[in-house]
Amino acid sequence: MDQTTPYSVFISHKKTDEANRETRDSLLAQTVFNALVSRGVPTFMAQQEIPRVGETEYMRMIDQALDDVDILVVVSSASEHLESRWVRYEWESFVNDILSGRKKQGRIFSYIDGFAADRLPRPLRLHQVIVHGEGQVDRLFESVAAALRLSHLDRIAERGGQTVDRFQAMTRLIAESHLREMELFANNPLGQMAMSTRQLERMKEIMTRLRALVGGPDGDAADAGDA
Repeated sequence: MDQTTPYSVFISHKKTDEANRETRDSLLAQTVFNALVSRGVPTFMAQQEIPRVGETEYMRMIDQALDDVDILVVVSSASEHLESRWVRYEWESFVNDILSGRKKQGRIFSYIDGFAADRLPRPLRLHQVIVHGEGQVDRLFESVAAALRLSHLDRIAERGGQTVDRFQAMTRLIAESHLREMELFANNPLGQMAMSTRQLERMKEIMTRLRALVGGPDGDAADAGDA
């Protein structure tokens, strides 16, 4: 996987048991990883992406990947594996990011085998659970793909809203600048003498509209143009 490309999905699972033997979780996670990557989904799984490094560097790389993704897939074949140190850190951090609003498009999927969904930790039970079986990896991919499309559309809408907000702010600044110039001119007797009554009335109309645009109260400047 190209490390310069942000990941979209993070797979969390317990790789080895207390005797340092590979868990069934690891085999299931590899199946999920292959299914997503083969369909073009940038997916992070520690055993694939992280070489043997020290704990500090390992945590830094895990945190960076968790920051990158909008989707967490938790894979487990035993409910107690979800309480292991790193697995709990990963899914609990992601849940907290969703609850805090940091990941507004964040989604969690649990892919389990060998135990009932009601044995999942409560925060994971609140999200979609898929039980391993024939065709279920494909179902997981379809759910992930749908979530990624929604996330992409949400980000487009968010960026569009930010652009509109910036444009509106800029428009108000320009309007306020013009209003101040016109108020100065309207308060200047020489300026009033240089304009006809019709021009002064038109200036008053424009100043009223500008005040409405910038949200300022009506003042005495426009009235000075009627003198």
